[in-house]
Amino acid sequence: MAWRRLLSTLAGAAIGIVATLIADRNRWKHEDAKEARRLRLDVYTQYTTTVKVLGETLRAVAGREYPSDDERALALR
Repeated sequence: MAWRRLLSTLAGAAIGIVATLIADRNRWKHEDAKEARRLRLDVYTQYTTTVKVLGETLRAVAGREYPSDDERALALR
């Protein structure tokens, strides 16, 4: 009879530990995915900002008057 109590207690503890480990792993995966989405959003925001600034700069440089086409091409490079 004492063995049954001991085995039941050990089985309950094992189930509790496994359940906690599974819950922690799921929580970690969720946080990891959340961080990856945030990082992708940050990188995409930086990229689009850079593209916008570059486009505005190129339009400003292209709109200026240059003595020759070669000087204009050099300025745009």
